[in-house]
Amino acid sequence: MSRRTNRVGMSRCLVAATLAIAGASTVAQAPASAPAAGTKQAPPAPVIKVNDGGVSFTPVSEHLSDSGQPQLGNGVIANPQLWPASLVARVDGDVCTATLVGPRTLLTAAHCVGDTARISIDFDKGKTSFKGTCRRTPRWSIAEPSNDLALCLMDAPVKHTGLSYERMSLDPAPITTGRQLLAGGYGCQDLNRQKLEDPPVFRTGSVYVDRVPTPGDTWPNWIFTSAATDASKAFICPGDSGGAVYWVRADQSRLIVAVASAVQSDPARTDYKVSYLAALSTTDAFAFIDGWWKQAGHEICGLSPSADGCRPTPM
Repeated sequence: MSRRTNRVGMSRCLVAATLAIAGASTVAQAPASAPAAGTKQAPPAPVIKVNDGGVSFTPVSEHLSDSGQPQLGNGVIANPQLWPASLVARVDGDVCTATLVGPRTLLTAAHCVGDTARISIDFDKGKTSFKGTCRRTPRWSIAEPSNDLALCLMDAPVKHTGLSYERMSLDPAPITTGRQLLAGGYGCQDLNRQKLEDPPVFRTGSVYVDRVPTPGDTWPNWIFTSAATDASKAFICPGDSGGAVYWVRADQSRLIVAVASAVQSDPARTDYKVSYLAALSTTDAFAFIDGWWKQAGHEICGLSPSADGCRPTPM
């Protein structure tokens, strides 16, 4: 059964991830909670759409156009050859994004998949399929939506022509106020209309850190971005949920530092078009990822020195 709390996508306006939902949906919203003494008041959490069932993903490369396109809705259409580990799932108009970060490891948002739910990754229009099981971080809930992370263990290594896995980083150092990050997904081009493209189109765009995760804060695991008040800034849009957010280093190598989680879509609010990103480097996130990784016993690119098949780094 899925609960509906209106959540994510990405739009600079970034375009949409897709999510295959099993079960009915209801609407809920995280309760506003009082901040700890001495901390800055966080805005109320946006409405979140939650899937408690399984999903069926397909790779970006089976949906996308070439990158030689103009900017659309401030998001840039991505070259599919550069994003072979990015995946999208859709059913009944609902969408989510996910990323392969190892031969048997998939990263997405907790609200995109049910805990212990089964998923599939389908290549070549379903001719080649890989199955897996997902786990949400146990600290995630509607009451505390900023712990928005899930990891899925595939039953067998996911191998396909041209596939390489993205790298993760649990280092908090890159998450600083003003830092430019790169996000990607399949959300809408217009946050007001929230109309998804068919077929879905993967876009990337820049988001800027306005507020870093803060222990004791109302939503301690979220990175808050600057509001996308002009065309130079991207923002999450329904459909981008679960998509990777990257720190791009000076040598142009990229590391996943967060997952697209939510956006403030109410134009009457002062925080309209502020995006919420679930950081990988907080204490809660680190405990979940490190514990899952050690229990699963499988390699994750960026964390395992001997991980195989990771995206090459520039020379």
